[in-house]
Amino acid sequence: FSHFGFRFAGAKTGLDLCLQQNLLVLKWNRRFDATALPYPRFEAIEENLWWAVKVLREALPLPEISALNMRYANFIPTVEGSAGTVLTDYFSEAIAVQLLDKATMLHSVDLSWRENDQIDRRFSLSRGNSNDGTLQGFLLATVAGVQVNNGVSAEARLVELHDFLQTFFSGLISSRAKKEWGFVE
Repeated sequence: FSHFGFRFAGAKTGLDLCLQQNLLVLKWNRRFDATALPYPRFEAIEENLWWAVKVLREALPLPEISALNMRYANFIPTVEGSAGTVLTDYFSEAIAVQLLDKATMLHSVDLSWRENDQIDRRFSLSRGNSNDGTLQGFLLATVAGVQVNNGVSAEARLVELHDFLQTFFSGLISSRAKKEWGFVE
């Protein structure tokens, strides 16, 4: 590609497609205004992503897909004085880093690693505001990435990442979080 970039916003779906040099991003952001659309679920995002890849391949000399990343982002609102307990209140003991046991205020935790399954994992929790700026709390991101190779299609690897992130997230959050957030396994 030469240097260029495009952004297409889907008014009916709430999905945004961003195309930059060697990067294609399809995302949905929750909105908190009168135009807010419901989360379209993974299947709709997946369908739109592969449609965009097909259309772009017909119009441009796209390289083969070499890597995939999937990110789920959430917002955890806090009340006054609860910023120091967000790890112990909402996350499993496996993620509550012992070094932070005496913390009175949490600023951020960012963990990134790979295991034998060759999936890159990332857990990121940082103080921030809701998309509309009205609430303070924590921005939570769970990310998984993988190389596309060995004869496994990009489509199959994307589904693998989605399924992995569902299990990954469930293992990270506490029973209290699952109850408060209405999380169903």
